[in-house]
Amino acid sequence: MSFQRASRALLFLASACGTSASPIDADATTVGDAAGLDADAATDAAAETDADAATDAAAETDAAAETDAAAETDAAETDAGASTDAGSDAALDAGLRALSFFVTSEGSGSAGGNFGGLPGADARCQRLAESAAGERRWRAYLSTSPGIDDDDPVDARDRIGSGPWFNARGERVADDPAQLHRDGIETARILDELGRPVARASHDIVTGSTPDGRAFERFPTNPAAPGPTCGNWRCSSPDCFVWVGHGDADPGDSWNSAHETTCDAPGLAATLGTGQIYCFAE
Repeated sequence: MSFQRASRALLFLASACGTSASPIDADATTVGDAAGLDADAATDAAAETDADAATDAAAETDAAAETDAAAETDAAETDAGASTDAGSDAALDAGLRALSFFVTSEGSGSAGGNFGGLPGADARCQRLAESAAGERRWRAYLSTSPGIDDDDPVDARDRIGSGPWFNARGERVADDPAQLHRDGIETARILDELGRPVARASHDIVTGSTPDGRAFERFPTNPAAPGPTCGNWRCSSPDCFVWVGHGDADPGDSWNSAHETTCDAPGLAATLGTGQIYCFAE
């Protein structure tokens, strides 16, 4: 009886030991799970780091590409600007070599309409032209009136040669005297010897001439007075008169015969003039 009880006790203990969980196994499972989570977290962190690095690298590449593109655009614009400037300078240089017409860049100052006669006016054209375009024979576009100091009348159109004429940019002004006085000169082509347009504040250009480039037979507004040619270009008095054209003529206006004014410097200035003249190469 004692042996049987002992046997059952042993069987009971063995059964109990086979069905109970081991504390060591439970701890091992928990550690294993934690290690798995840590590995997953490390993998996710590494993936995020790689993604961020790739994004940053792409952003830097795009920024560098945009910078290079901007630099190339700036360089292209600079080259284009330089080409335009070079083209403009080349056109001016070529024009100066062919220069045969200009309006003087300087006025007569206190001398007003006194140029020292036609020879003095021609000398001014010659001096300014030679500084820009070399040697040619230049004549001032001025007429002289009869009955002044025994001077013979001179028509401006007969002093300037046969054409054609070109401005400082090589642009054709007119083919011959007939076309010049029939069609006039396009305002944009009236330039000084340096290639600059006439300023609005000094647009009166003295000529002493009719629209067809001839001397006045009498003063249009006072037939008893001498012709409006500043005493044939030897008078700077407010008692002398002159006929002027407009170097910035609007449509319907006249480049060579617009209105009268007096020959003194203040009188010229009062109607926006400084004593400038047109010059033509024969």
